[in-house]
Amino acid sequence: MNNISRLFAFVSCLGTKFGKIMMVHNIHFQMIYTQLRVFALFFSLLLLKATALTGQVVDVHFTFDPNQNDLEVVIGEIEIQSKWTGIEILSSHDVWELAGESVEDFAIDETTNQTWRVVRGSNTGQWFAQFRSPRFRVTQNGAVEKLMSWDGVIGSSPAPESRVVRLWPEHSMLSEGKWLKFATGQEGVFRIGYSDLVSSGINPDTLLFSQMQLYGNGGRMLPLENDVDRPLDLPLLKIETQGEQDGVFNSEDAIFFHASGVDSWKWSGSLQRLEHEKHNWSDSAYYYLRIDGPANLLGSRVDTPTANNLPVAQEFSKHMARSFHEVESYNIAQSGREFYGEQFTYLGSQIYGFSFNMPNLVGDTGWVDARVAGRTLGSTSDFTLLCNGEESQTTDISLSESSLLLAQKRVLSLEVEMSGDVVDVQLSFTPGNESAQGWIDYVRVQAWQNLVVSSGQFYINGTRISDVSNSARYTLDNAASVDAVWDVTNPLESINIDVEALGTELAFKAQMDTTRRFVAFRYNAAKEVRALGPVENTDLHGLGPLDLVILTALPLDSAARRLAILHADRGLRVAVVNQREVFKAFSSGSPDPTAIKMLMMMLRDRALTTEDEPRYLTLMGDGTFLNRNLNPDGINLITFQSSNSESTVNSYVTDDYFGLLEDGMGESPGDKLAIGVGRIPATGLSQALGFVSKVETYLGASLESSPSAECEAGGESSVFGSWRNRIVFVTDDQDGNNNDGWRHMSDSEIHSSRVSQEHNEYDIIKIYPDSYIQEATPGGERYDAAEAEIARKVQEGALIIDYIGHGGARGWAHERILNTTTIREWTNKKRLPVFMTATCELSRYDDPEVESAGEMLIFNPDGGSVGMLTTTRTVFSGGNQELNTAFFKTVLDEDSGTGQRRCLGDICKDTKNSPDVTSLTNMRNFSLLGDPAMMLAYPEHNIFFTQIPDTIRSLDLVKMTGYVGTTSGDTLEEFNGQIYPTVFDKRSELSTLDNDAVAGEFNYTMYRNVIHKGLASVVNGIFEFEFVVPRDIDYTYGNGRVSCYAISENNEAKTDAHGASESFVIGGTSSSVSIDDLGPEVSLYINDSLFVAGGVTGEDPWLYARVYDESGINTVGNGIGHDLKAVLDESYDSPYVLNTYFTADLDTYKSGTVRFPFSDLEDGEHLLEFKVWDVQNNSATALTSFLVVNSLNVALESVIAYPNPASSHVSFRVEHNQVCQLVEAEVEVYDASGRQVKVFTKDLVSHGSLTDVASWNLIDGSGADVPAGIYLFKIKITTENGTYAQYGSKLVVVRP
Repeated sequence: MNNISRLFAFVSCLGTKFGKIMMVHNIHFQMIYTQLRVFALFFSLLLLKATALTGQVVDVHFTFDPNQNDLEVVIGEIEIQSKWTGIEILSSHDVWELAGESVEDFAIDETTNQTWRVVRGSNTGQWFAQFRSPRFRVTQNGAVEKLMSWDGVIGSSPAPESRVVRLWPEHSMLSEGKWLKFATGQEGVFRIGYSDLVSSGINPDTLLFSQMQLYGNGGRMLPLENDVDRPLDLPLLKIETQGEQDGVFNSEDAIFFHASGVDSWKWSGSLQRLEHEKHNWSDSAYYYLRIDGPANLLGSRVDTPTANNLPVAQEFSKHMARSFHEVESYNIAQSGREFYGEQFTYLGSQIYGFSFNMPNLVGDTGWVDARVAGRTLGSTSDFTLLCNGEESQTTDISLSESSLLLAQKRVLSLEVEMSGDVVDVQLSFTPGNESAQGWIDYVRVQAWQNLVVSSGQFYINGTRISDVSNSARYTLDNAASVDAVWDVTNPLESINIDVEALGTELAFKAQMDTTRRFVAFRYNAAKEVRALGPVENTDLHGLGPLDLVILTALPLDSAARRLAILHADRGLRVAVVNQREVFKAFSSGSPDPTAIKMLMMMLRDRALTTEDEPRYLTLMGDGTFLNRNLNPDGINLITFQSSNSESTVNSYVTDDYFGLLEDGMGESPGDKLAIGVGRIPATGLSQALGFVSKVETYLGASLESSPSAECEAGGESSVFGSWRNRIVFVTDDQDGNNNDGWRHMSDSEIHSSRVSQEHNEYDIIKIYPDSYIQEATPGGERYDAAEAEIARKVQEGALIIDYIGHGGARGWAHERILNTTTIREWTNKKRLPVFMTATCELSRYDDPEVESAGEMLIFNPDGGSVGMLTTTRTVFSGGNQELNTAFFKTVLDEDSGTGQRRCLGDICKDTKNSPDVTSLTNMRNFSLLGDPAMMLAYPEHNIFFTQIPDTIRSLDLVKMTGYVGTTSGDTLEEFNGQIYPTVFDKRSELSTLDNDAVAGEFNYTMYRNVIHKGLASVVNGIFEFEFVVPRDIDYTYGNGRVSCYAISENNEAKTDAHGASESFVIGGTSSSVSIDDLGPEVSLYINDSLFVAGGVTGEDPWLYARVYDESGINTVGNGIGHDLKAVLDESYDSPYVLNTYFTADLDTYKSGTVRFPFSDLEDGEHLLEFKVWDVQNNSATALTSFLVVNSLNVALESVIAYPNPASSHVSFRVEHNQVCQLVEAEVEVYDASGRQVKVFTKDLVSHGSLTDVASWNLIDGSGADVPAGIYLFKIKITTENGTYAQYGSKLVVVRP
């Protein structure tokens, strides 16, 4: 068995937390928590080598790059034969070497141990054993060592598979009953009173107290790691009631409950003190009051106090008080989930002071921690933290101009004595130059405080000393007014504590089994809730097995349902889910991206078979890095942002997070996708509907009107066409960062060679801009010809377009070979490619200030792209190449585990899970924009050749035959239609021009010169075609290529096929040649054959020519001066070469058409010269002229009625400049008295400048024949943008 091995290393510092199983049961309600297993890390590539033995034992050797010193964790992966139930280490040996003496110089992960787990690969049924280890360790003498290698033998564990079991409720808590919603902010005891119910639209007098219950998770963030305990639905909260005894809710009655607040605290082993965690997405917590629940529901009320009989081991009259200041207002990178507050500048504020109200401090040592960030280029800036005369300073805020960091983050800490009632802290910034900036993330204070009640709600932090068999006794002073003490350690279950009144003091006991938190309060000091009104019922937990979930927001609901119907009609199980409903069901109404992940985890957990597991998640809605307090009913769907917000390369947005569903996964770039996830980042309903319309068209389901065949590239009138058989590779040139040399082109050659070798049926087109002349313009260097070629190839269509090179939010390359203007002009809706763009920030959809080029590609309603695997942040060429390699190993292949072709989401998932992808943070910077459940437009069947001559020579009459068949080679006898053969001369040896004088010419090959491009019939699956080989072939011998694409004629079940062969040799001259000295016959038009020389058209006309020659037309392009070409306005130095735009007529090589689109021609008269050669190099030339009038304004050159006079019918024709544009045509007919006789209104797309807009049978609007006489008619043409022109004339009606 050949085992694939991988090694990753990337930065992270995440703790490990363990939980417990806890269940609460009653007749009406069940709330279940899960057993916890947590690990989540951030990694990037290190070198590894691994070999495997057969069977269930694997020999492993990992070697780590000795120069990598900035990593916390390393990962290695090795392929295994099957999904092991567990991993046992049978033997191991790791090598550590001294890295340094100072711990501060290294990123040391103190929480991660060496572990193994089983993870999925890029094919169904492919599995890897994954090793993870800290990169560094601290020795007993304080030195730092780094891991250099790991050797060992691992095997499949005989233990049963360990999997987290989550028992999801069958129905959501909100699925029935009447509910009211309330909001809180900070931690505290809150009160719901009579007026709050009235504000919610409820008459409290009608309520029964016993039927009221409160639910909610307290507003805390959901855990990022899948295995961490969390509520699976709205949990029941215990409440204290006032006035419940009489059973009804009177004006003086109230409900009291403890809200834990959205922020939390946890112990830091490295700091040896607590640290706070501010909610990343919300400042509010939400609670749901059911007013018609089951009476006297068990567990719904705070219990009466019970005596604590455990012996007292510790007495406490002081505790560690805590407080923090953190304002979330500024994101340095406009990326990531880290926001900053106060800002320092050279001319602005340089000192900020903070006062923390902490009465009755003991005077012992406390701690002040502050986190700041600074940016200084070319010099050094300083931060100073000052408290009670002590200071801490950092003096290393300095970045180089080339740094990938936008700011440096630092933590300042002080251990200082604190007394009195207030702690004053000062942060100052000394800027190194005028451009220096600094920001404050937080300031945090922890100080010993006497337990003296100083407010209506006074919190007590219990001891960290653990002793499960004993209690601690806490004594509060100034406590005479305290009404109650609650244990609020568990945010979801307040416990009433038995207290002992001691005059002005109060004492209570609590078990020392965990670090506890208490609140001593007065009921009249309870905080007020915000009433948010009634809540509609929802039941997301009631969803059954699904293939596809479409998550959206209310403004886009109709578009989401239209997409759902499309996929449901194709056999998928689909549900449209509203973002607000997901938050209600899984995060108690607070915005939280993990709520979306929990929905997909629930569907996956419940699946009894792999067929029932969810496969795709579509996010229909825009996103923003400004996620805080997101309006769930707005246009934005919540995004998942990385923890880093200070780097251009390590900060990212990713929707992958929602697909990391398996046990042990969390947010690590090394975690594996279980489903395909894509986003349609629509900013409004029109965009969303426009994109859905494109998907409908792409899948052949759209019934809307569209341009006729003559307005389509290649004359194709349906979504089927030879474009499905093309893959286009585009690169940047040789200039760029560090002078890229051949990097982009050589990388592209690897991918195109792979396609040629493994999927030779596809035609490959290469557009390397350095092969074109670079021009200097006032706006910079440009490749106008390359830009035009890219635009044409997109317009003509392709299955895939792959770009490698530099770029940004406005397009590709600094020469702007693709720009937003071009993108907006594309009208290739029936030939939409999928784009793979290995470039920086092309699709930064989460920046609300920028409409990126990638978004424009997706949302151009008339063309562009149907889907993109594209970048949202800065990326690197090495990681891009890995992902591109994995993409082309995936996109054209079936899943080896299922034997099925992949949809777009599968392609993205399996590409990112590939063993080739080791630059993991770089990988997360790629997002799928589009519909993950959409299947690419792969040709369905195969074409086989039964007769191809071994050698074909110049001027040979060649016959080729074959059939359309299944993958097994059987003929599809029911296939009847047409085949489009293209025969190529040998590969052309091409070289770039080295325009930037960087690395010299780059040599590459491509099948470019077309010998024959024809059209033949397929009857009962069989086809044949003939052609004469042009004289101008390359006479050296070498392999040629024939590529064929076929379409069936069955409109109800239309299908297609493709195939190619390079098994013949081409070269030399025929031994028998017929003499032909006559040139071709040519008819030249603009747009269509109705054109008359001098006629009017728009700025984007089509050249249209009919050609005939007894020997055939020469399109090979090898002979000097023998190209099929057009010259516009006598510009002979820049002709249009049209060899590839000729298509033979059906079942003949002697005649055919040439169609070529011009674009953006200047207004005015133009002269067109067209020259064509036959295969024996006889030529013919045709001339015509035409008048361009910009189509933004309608121009009508003439209006006629024919026949005129008319006796039985008449047609109305107009000459205009709206070719291939959607217009409304209106014809009004009046008699001699001015009375309107007839009106015609019609939407149309004209394929020529002369258009018949209406036909009239001379019957008026009432159904009567119009009498003989003179009539006036008026024709009005109106464009989509509202401009119009009208023209009138006379019509004579005669009667026999």
